[in-house]
Parts: sequence; C-alpha cells; structure tokens
Amino acid sequence: MGKNFILLLALISFNNLLNAQDLFEKYKIDYDRLRKQEKHDSALVVAKQMNTWANKIETDTSLRYAVSLRYVGNCFTSLNNVDSAKFYFDFSLSSLTRQGRGKSINAIRCFHNIGVIYFNLKDYEKTDSLWAIVLDLNRQLDDKSDDFRDALNNLVALNNDWGSVSTPFSRQSLILARLNQRMN
Repeated sequence: MGKNFILLLALISFNNLLNAQDLFEKYKIDYDRLRKQEKHDSALVVAKQMNTWANKIETDTSLRYAVSLRYVGNCFTSLNNVDSAKFYFDFSLSSLTRQGRGKSINAIRCFHNIGVIYFNLKDYEKTDSLWAIVLDLNRQLDDKSDDFRDALNNLVALNNDWGSVSTPFSRQSLILARLNQRMN
C-alpha cells in the first residue's frame, strides 16, 4: 500500500511538472504569434508572464528565465522604449553569464540586440565593439546563424566604405562580410 501511494504521488508530481513545462511553451507560442501580428503591448505582457513563470518554477538559474528576459527586451525594442529594452538585454546577458552561458547563442543574440540599439542611437564605437563580440563568439561556437550574418551585414552598413572603417577588427569584419555576401 505504501509503495503504491509513493508511486502515485511521484506520478502526480511528474505530471504536474510536465504540465508546467507545457505552460511555458504555450506562452512562447502566444508570444511568437503576437509578435508576428505586431501586437507588441500584448506580447510584452506574455513575455513578462513567461519570465515570472520561469523565475517561480525554475528559478533564476534556468535558461528559460534568462531567455524570457530577452523576450521582454524584444518587446520594448518594438515599442521604441530603448532604455527598457537595453536594461532587459543587459539583464538577460548577465543572467546567462552567471549561469555559465556567457558564450552561447543566447548571449550572442543579446550582444547583437544591444548593438542594434547603439546603432540606432548612432553610437558607432559601441556598436562596432558589440558586433565584433557577436562575430567572435560565432567563430568560437562555429555557428553561422542569422545573428552571424546579421552582424556581418550590419558591420557593412556601419562601415559603408573603407575610409570609415576605424579599427583593425572592423576591417577584418568588413572583409568577412563582403566575402559572405559573395557566397550567398
């Protein structure tokens, strides 16, 4: 009788855990749908729900927690709230770093998003250094994701011609970007 009760309790707990994980995925589906529909206020609400859920269920040491912070930042970017967007991207990046994920695809996305903010603010030195980090991390991870191609293309936009390329890394990045454009 006691073994059956423990087995039943374990089964119920496992089922609750699966349902909780499904809730995050449901939030993510809603978030993606709302972003696609450009309902950024509603997507922001869902992103904050995802973050609250991740913090409550998985704590601030989970990847979902850190990624949900970036999702909040994405919404603030779409709403043209630059300060809040940068705050959430920075917060996501610091969470990833504390979790030992500072050199991951998710960190790359944070660096890239912060670079976009600085680009829009016309702070090209910060933009250049952030996108250089994106390229470097992509090389380290041997990842040629959209973030890698975006960073290369953005560096070309940042450095329209050879005369405006200020740093040796930018020159190298520009060469890589032009080679990448020829290959695509």
